[in-house]
Amino acid sequence: MRKNILKGEVDMYDKVSLKRMYTETVRNLFGKEISMLNPYELNAVIAHVIKSKVILSNFENSMDLYSKEKIAIYFSIEFLMGRIVLDALTNAGLRKLTAKIFLEEGIDINCLEDVDDTALGNGGLGRLAACFVESAATLGYPVYGAGLYYKYGLFKQTFDKNGNQVEVKDDWTSHGEPWFEPHHEDSVIVEYQDTKVKAVPYILPIIGYNTSRENYTANAFPLTLWKAEGILGTNESALKISDVLYPKDDTDEGKKLRLRQEYFFSSAMMQYIFKKHYAKHGTLDNIDEYYVFQMNDTHPVVACLEFIRLLKNAGYTFEQAFAKAKKCFAYTNHTIMSEALEKWPIIIFKDMLPNIFKIIEEINQTLINELIGKPEFNFTSIVDGKLQYFPNWEKVREYEMFSYGVIHMANIASYVSFRINGVAEIHSGIIRRETLNKWYVLYPDKFINKTNGITQRRWLKLANYELANFLDSYLGKSWTTNLSRLESMERYKNDQEVLARFAKVKMTAKENLARYIYAKEGIKIDPTSIIDCQVKRIHEYKRQLMNALRILYIYDGIKKGTINDFYNTTFIIGGKAAAGYAAAKQIISLIKDIEELVNNDPEMQGKMKVVFLTNFNVSYAEKVYAGANFSEQISTAGTEASGTGNMKFMLNGAPTIGTLDGANIEIVEEAGTKNNYIFGATVEELTRIKAIYNHHSFLEANKDLVELLSYLKGERGLKRTYWDLVNTLLYDDRYFVMYDLKSYVAITLKANTDYANEQRTKDYTCYTRKAFKNTIHAGKFSSDRTIKEYATEVWHVKKVRTKTN
Repeated sequence: MRKNILKGEVDMYDKVSLKRMYTETVRNLFGKEISMLNPYELNAVIAHVIKSKVILSNFENSMDLYSKEKIAIYFSIEFLMGRIVLDALTNAGLRKLTAKIFLEEGIDINCLEDVDDTALGNGGLGRLAACFVESAATLGYPVYGAGLYYKYGLFKQTFDKNGNQVEVKDDWTSHGEPWFEPHHEDSVIVEYQDTKVKAVPYILPIIGYNTSRENYTANAFPLTLWKAEGILGTNESALKISDVLYPKDDTDEGKKLRLRQEYFFSSAMMQYIFKKHYAKHGTLDNIDEYYVFQMNDTHPVVACLEFIRLLKNAGYTFEQAFAKAKKCFAYTNHTIMSEALEKWPIIIFKDMLPNIFKIIEEINQTLINELIGKPEFNFTSIVDGKLQYFPNWEKVREYEMFSYGVIHMANIASYVSFRINGVAEIHSGIIRRETLNKWYVLYPDKFINKTNGITQRRWLKLANYELANFLDSYLGKSWTTNLSRLESMERYKNDQEVLARFAKVKMTAKENLARYIYAKEGIKIDPTSIIDCQVKRIHEYKRQLMNALRILYIYDGIKKGTINDFYNTTFIIGGKAAAGYAAAKQIISLIKDIEELVNNDPEMQGKMKVVFLTNFNVSYAEKVYAGANFSEQISTAGTEASGTGNMKFMLNGAPTIGTLDGANIEIVEEAGTKNNYIFGATVEELTRIKAIYNHHSFLEANKDLVELLSYLKGERGLKRTYWDLVNTLLYDDRYFVMYDLKSYVAITLKANTDYANEQRTKDYTCYTRKAFKNTIHAGKFSSDRTIKEYATEVWHVKKVRTKTN
């Protein structure tokens, strides 16, 4: 037995020792035998053993190491962790052994799929943050995650009898949450003008892949999430601060709650850091040497204001505090849409956070002084024979922190931050040219790109066991921590035997997905059909509506006989619409109606089926990404910042059907245009046509598209009418749905033919080679690469972990 890192304990990677730990834990926690455990009890048992024997045994040592080095704090309002247990077992290197131990006792650990997802996020923003903290832990970079510990998830999505989305509370901790630990001793008080709230940190130590098996001095990296608790004088509304992600903000009360949330976790984390730093160093003079703060979108921008407030309270001048802030804060922009950049009504902000508003005023005055000192912000005139300068106040106002009664958080972030990054090459270009152009003109050196990434441990090794084993058989396990190793599989791109094996792996994943969908939705799908998937938050710019129209177009063509030899396809769409987003909810209802129309039509049997996935979440995603044949990434060019779902599909061998938008462009660059299916207007084309595009002339020339809308008008097939969607398509098609629809259908039919030819000829270069090439060229899109770039190029933090052996 090898020497164990766990300070004298027996080796938990020995089956006998590990089984004894599990058995003793079951008896201590529940007083029963292993065979009697339900999934939630099994989750608790595994959590207790992993935390006490793998994580917490070395957690204090990890934290001590961090305090001696510069640390990056990743502020994000979402951390979409999904189900923690299997991820933790995988990274600890104990998944196979644990599965074997419990199977001998009659328990299949796959029953853990019945455990609720950790509902601390909604979509790509939160999943990205989750990937980042896992990659940092694996690579050894000192990164704290900082966010909110929500009582409820966004919501559980259900449907009424008419197919309308219904939001139900997602009480994800109702069976207990054994992975996060509250640290009441580190609680702080967050103050608003009208109340005070106690903030309690809940910490999840994130372990990196195999770091506990390989004898590292530090193996736990803290995700610190804050939960609100009342104290004497706390008002009732403030107690809702950590109840739910993204409360509706269509009322003043909703806006106030969102602002409370953002200040709550930002202030709590900043106070926690200041307290720890002062206890360690006895001064705040050097705090800018030990910390760097990454603001993930505009939600945590108030953190830089709180940083200045705390330094001023400690006796520093505003000028000293602001100088330190400008060294410490960096900003990630996630949207090109100006309406998505947060703005707060001054009256709400000032009433709730008057001291923070004073800091905004000081920052604003500093900015004005700086701008009017630059020639380009002044007019010149000859007065009494002398050259005089007069401020161009109209130009200055474009930069100010507040204007027309609202505070512009992106302006604050852009001025205070020393780095501003987009999340894909095209997105970073757009924010330089358009969204944040005025700041780019002023501070070009601030702007960089950091293309997003995903962790291959979760999204391949855990989510697609068969594909992981396939890669292991050729590469060993090196790809697990170095995804670029996949490129060495290029030598097999024309090997029919290898491609056939790859196709068999994909079929197994499709069969797993079919079983999962039947269990969740009660809908049987044919795993030999093409699995065509679009899964993401429902939004008009993501164009699920165009997908719905594509399905109707193909359905109508099959019925009329204008589309022949269409290979059996299962169209899968999944995602949630924000509770107050009426258009998005209508789109879901339309898709549900199309699902009913198509699936109940006898002529469509063996030709097409439609499935809308209920309550799409991380656990559902693991099955979908593995089983998909095609990845739908169809946003209007120039609207999607990056995407990470596109990367997960790519890694799991699904060619992209998509526009040249977000990271799709880089995916195509890596895997090759001929191995993906690109359609639609580009950013450059849309820029040209926007000024001259005559919507009515276009529709007049494409009457078949207008005719297609008869379905939405209730004239054919569908049980309801969708006049709001019809009017949008006819009169306000701002996302060019109708413009791109025909090319979308055409590329779909091309992909369908390629797949059909492979099934007919068994020539795996028709489709499977495209899928294979996507997998083996996904190395760039590992979040390990992204985190390394942040660490070395933005944060300037060093790895703190070293091996002890």
